[in-house]
Amino acid sequence: MNIFTALVRDGRLVVLDPEAASLGLKEGESVDLVAVDELLFQGGCLSENDERATLERTLETSIEEADAGLVYDLDEVLASLREKGAAG
Repeated sequence: MNIFTALVRDGRLVVLDPEAASLGLKEGESVDLVAVDELLFQGGCLSENDERATLERTLETSIEEADAGLVYDLDEVLASLREKGAAG
């Protein structure tokens, strides 16, 4: 299963993963998307039990990390990376 992160820009989904092409995706290719929260809300099923278990573990880990305060503000992370890039 391939999981991509995307943003909505001008009503369109823009995939943030720069490696999408390495997964065999070609320019203009159609990809089916399902919102994870909708899938889980409806008791959805992923194609294989292993995939569902992996997704559930990943979500549980993310929730635990957020509850423990192990989160970062995106703007701060990007600013830090820009500073390091300018210094290097």
